[in-house]
Amino acid sequence: YSRYRFPVSAKNNNVDYPITDDEIILLGWVLTDGGIRKSSCQIYQSKIKGRSDIKQLLRRLDYKFSSSIRQRKTDKICGKKLKRLPLVSETFFILSESLGFIESILGNDKSIKDPEIFNKFSTRQLQLFLRSLMSGDGSWATGYMSGALDGKFSFLGWVQTLAAQCGASASLVEYREGDFRLNITFDREFVQVDNFKKEIKEVVYNDFVWCLNV
Repeated sequence: YSRYRFPVSAKNNNVDYPITDDEIILLGWVLTDGGIRKSSCQIYQSKIKGRSDIKQLLRRLDYKFSSSIRQRKTDKICGKKLKRLPLVSETFFILSESLGFIESILGNDKSIKDPEIFNKFSTRQLQLFLRSLMSGDGSWATGYMSGALDGKFSFLGWVQTLAAQCGASASLVEYREGDFRLNITFDREFVQVDNFKKEIKEVVYNDFVWCLNV
């Protein structure tokens, strides 16, 4: 019987990058539930708490915005009758005069101008950013210490690199063809693997060997 402890993440030593917490949270909302056009940025949300959080966030940032509420009357999906109507959806429109910060980071199409900026975030800021992404496209397990984030493979792969820098373990899986999910557990720098083999043999190996600390 053997027990192994493998590092899966680490906490960086960066000081806080010169950006406010509210701006970090805003980036998370826009990258998940948002869209950018030349004249405005839209954030879509149907969860009651999410709608309230976004409204308070934009007010704290003193952004110029408007919103509209839509109640879809869809009662069937793929021929199956829904037990209840979809949640009320609210769209927040951030007006052009308040787009300066968003466009400086995300351009006018959500393609991050300089991803290196996020590598300069402190551990605290990265964890805040991950949690803001989870608020948009994620789902939480009990206690808000772990959950899953859905999205495109390339985007989730990038988020996984950020998780590894702030003490959060993250595993990327394809749970359905073409659909990907990033499972994230905060404050988890190591995983433990138990080996129940009764006999361990030394094997001559002639190939690449990767350091587990990398």
